[in-house]
Amino acid sequence: FFLFAWSIPLVIAEFALGKRSRTGTIGTFRIFAGKNFAWMGLWTAWISTAIGFYYAVVAGWCLKYFQLGISNGLTGENVDTQQVWNEFLLSPGTVILFQFLVIAITLLAIWKGAKAIEKVNVVLMVSLFVLLFMSLGLSLYMDMEDGSLDGFLFMFTVKWSSLSDPAIWINGLSQSAWSCSAGMGMAITYSVYMRKDEDTTLNAFTMGLANNSISIIAGLTVLSAIFAVSENPLDTVTNGSSAITFLALPEVFAQAPGGSIGAWVMMTGFFLALSFAALTSMISTVELCVRNFVDHGYEREKSVLLTSIAIFIFGLPSALLWVTTSKEYSPDGTALPLFLEVQDHIWGYGLMFSGLFIAFTIWKYGYSKWQAQVEAGEAAPGLKGYLGVGVSAFRDDFINTGDNDIWIGRWWDVLLYLAFPFLFSVLIISYFGDMIASGGAEVWDPSNPKGVTIILLFWGIVAGGFIIFNRALVQRPLFRNVPEGAEVDISMLPGGSDDLVMTVGDTPENWSNELDPKLKPKLIIGTLLLSIVLAMMAQFGNSWLSESEGDFSVNVGLSDVEISDDDETATISLDEFPGWDDYDSAGGTGSVILWIAVAFASLSILLTILHHFTSIEVPKLNDNYIDIACLVSGFVMMISVIVWYTLLPDDTEFSDIGSTAIIAMIAGLFSMLAAGIGRFIDYSSVETVES
Repeated sequence: FFLFAWSIPLVIAEFALGKRSRTGTIGTFRIFAGKNFAWMGLWTAWISTAIGFYYAVVAGWCLKYFQLGISNGLTGENVDTQQVWNEFLLSPGTVILFQFLVIAITLLAIWKGAKAIEKVNVVLMVSLFVLLFMSLGLSLYMDMEDGSLDGFLFMFTVKWSSLSDPAIWINGLSQSAWSCSAGMGMAITYSVYMRKDEDTTLNAFTMGLANNSISIIAGLTVLSAIFAVSENPLDTVTNGSSAITFLALPEVFAQAPGGSIGAWVMMTGFFLALSFAALTSMISTVELCVRNFVDHGYEREKSVLLTSIAIFIFGLPSALLWVTTSKEYSPDGTALPLFLEVQDHIWGYGLMFSGLFIAFTIWKYGYSKWQAQVEAGEAAPGLKGYLGVGVSAFRDDFINTGDNDIWIGRWWDVLLYLAFPFLFSVLIISYFGDMIASGGAEVWDPSNPKGVTIILLFWGIVAGGFIIFNRALVQRPLFRNVPEGAEVDISMLPGGSDDLVMTVGDTPENWSNELDPKLKPKLIIGTLLLSIVLAMMAQFGNSWLSESEGDFSVNVGLSDVEISDDDETATISLDEFPGWDDYDSAGGTGSVILWIAVAFASLSILLTILHHFTSIEVPKLNDNYIDIACLVSGFVMMISVIVWYTLLPDDTEFSDIGSTAIIAMIAGLFSMLAAGIGRFIDYSSVETVES
């Protein structure tokens, strides 16, 4: 149901937006919604890339399990799948190696652009279908050995009483929203490369139905195999996706028919298919980010390399930090990557706002067209006129263009204007409502990494930063990638009157990097100041580690420990706390490294002021040295957290990394962003090579 009510309508909109704008997400919002809304495209690109930070780690898990499958590392009498999983996740070097391999494969796949991506995706998708059908056949054979198809029947038997449970519908909506990547900007990105007569509506339906078909095949494969061999299949399938994939399935596949050969084929085929699926998602994620760089005049190869390095570096915390076997989170001792889950907690629902921004752009276009026609005397004023002209404007002008075999009717308008805002509200309210209802008072504590406040804080900082950066963003030329014979009119759009929106190969006229020579250094200084403020919050915050039970809580900082019981709070220095020498040593080392990072950030500000705002001449000083100081500052801030975490005692009883440790990582991100601003707003180096 939600495939047709949410996912496909949004994908149709994305294809139409990208095919007309011929740019990535930033350019699309700039062209369709106007200069003031380019930041919405930046948000969309960021959410996809931020998800890519930790998704590369997850894709590495799939690749590792394919390697274990092909080397018979998951079969045999003495194989304990929980032990294999724990040893892998608790071996940072191995996790990072496979994370790196995923990113390296992705980089090679997209290095040369659209044609290379298309070839790689065709190979991967065809192989995925073949492998999944092979695995499905073996699973069904296993399920039929006892004379029944328990897994098949469980999957397709409808429990009608469950349809009255709102949670069922909300979960279905959530699954549909994420599985098709609707609103994520990927369809916008790929539609840049479409021919003029490409059928976007057929592609949208095909994409949605193919995605759901693969999901059904994969689900049937898993359930049939589990029901064939598991004594308690219901307990197994309700343990969460990671537990099913990496703990339960290896045990199930080890009992495949055909002995060791059958187990090898089943294990290898399934995890190879899973790796292919993960790689196709990574390719889309990286290409979405790269497309935005290329649109703004950067060479493709440099953009691919920069994006890949950034995804690797910012994915390291998800690979290294807060992997715990604490019984508080995992009663059976299974290793859980909690930092990764916190990142998903923060950025996963940001995808909903990407979809909202796409809908807003469509609503804005319809309203603007209706207003223009009212002023010209071509449309009636009032609600009746708006319903007659404005609501269908986007569909009439950009979807039903005559190039599609499927004509989209008013049902699409109803879904985008009525159903979408309702479903969006249901998702957001249910998400935060459940969190507030089950989290108690701690849900509002900013030191709670799984609370509401930390999500709103991160969303607010990122959105606020992008809104401020918007002014600089739209002062850079935007190059539309228009294939030969696919020229289209954008004069009716805000971007049509933007002198800096042009076609690839054109050279900007009456434009120079002197539009606002002080803008770049001001942005760099502002970003660095924010980084320093966050670093100071982390330096003096008492929530690097936290543990709570009822009214009793313990929060550990780099130098102090804060103990609260009911209304009483005591703060004690770590060096005075008996038996806490290791915590004191770890905190002291982390504190020194963080101070070094703050010193580099301060040096970056000083160099920026000297170079751009004074007449003092410093020999050989240029922007390259400022960018290097920013990068060093950001890198050292992130290193401070990693070193601190590594020096903690192995038998630590603390299971929660507090928000101040995460804030230190975010501080490092902003210092690196300052270096990115130094590179990004380099107006004198606009490339006009073919995309």
